Amino acid sequence: MKKFFKLFVTAALAAAMAASFISCGDNGNKINSACTTGWEVKSYAKASEGATEETQFVCFPVTLGGDTIDEIWLNIGAMKVEEATFTVCRYYLSDYTNYTSTVKNIVVTRAEAEAAKGGWVKLLDDYQQSNRYIKLTVHGGVTLNEVVFVNTKGERMTTDIEVARFFYHDENGNVNGSKYYTKTELSSLKTEDTTPLTVIDEQEKFDELTAAEKAVAPVKNEKKEEESK
Repeated sequence: MKKFFKLFVTAALAAAMAASFISCGDNGNKINSACTTGWEVKSYAKASEGATEETQFVCFPVTLGGDTIDEIWLNIGAMKVEEATFTVCRYYLSDYTNYTSTVKNIVVTRAEAEAAKGGWVKLLDDYQQSNRYIKLTVHGGVTLNEVVFVNTKGERMTTDIEVARFFYHDENGNVNGSKYYTKTELSSLKTEDTTPLTVIDEQEKFDELTAAEKAVAPVKNEKKEEESK
């Protein structure tokens, strides 16, 4: 009897924790994307009433090759929300916090993502960033398939994942997160949820866009206020 009660309590706690997530899912929210895999970003807030959404981000070391980062593209696979804010900035290697003077907050609407060719949204152009360490902060309700960096010659730049902070269900159904995961740690996580590793696994799909398709204007929804680190 005690064993049954313990199992019941464990299952109930797991269900309660799972309810803290907002899943993007495919319920009519899919974008006609050129990519097949993506990170389903789930919104997570602490249990206290009125708690704000926890920050989730990916830190990218970009290979500059003597050039600068001119454009940043996202491939969006689904949006449950009507709009989503993406924060781009340099980050400090010591603790992965924002280099404040470089922060840009860009809003992407679901209509813009649906209208974009193959789900490819030009988040920024003329960025002219000569520092290779770029951090992208994301919010729940979006499936992010790819993040692509382009130099001033219009060439896709090589990138990797240094660390990521995100929330996920472990193999027991418990919510985990709130720490920085290295690429190696992300690879070894035991979860059925998608992870940030999927935002750099189909980079070559960007090369399928024509020159005219790459020449589209970026979204023009920059928010001036800075977001917290």
